[in-house]
Amino acid sequence: AASFIDCKLVSCSTTQTILTEVRLKNGDTVNYGFGWAVIEDATGHPTGEYFHGGSSPGASGMLYIVPSRRLAVVFLTNLEDAPDRVDVARAIARMGAQ
Repeated sequence: AASFIDCKLVSCSTTQTILTEVRLKNGDTVNYGFGWAVIEDATGHPTGEYFHGGSSPGASGMLYIVPSRRLAVVFLTNLEDAPDRVDVARAIARMGAQ
């Protein structure tokens, strides 16, 4: 995750593109970049937190990043479609802020 946050995995401009909400032709935005969900606050503005999760038979995982804090939360479970993965990752990230 550090290589991604520090623009060593891909360039900084590519990283920014990956983490930028997609703008539709009608001007609306979708809280999803290229493979990364963009966390929004209650007013619909990006918070600077992003995640990518996935599941396969018998397992699921989460990668949740906060680049401004150089923080990444990563976990894997032996539960397919583990419930509340984003909420759990966000809670762990908040603990890292204390």
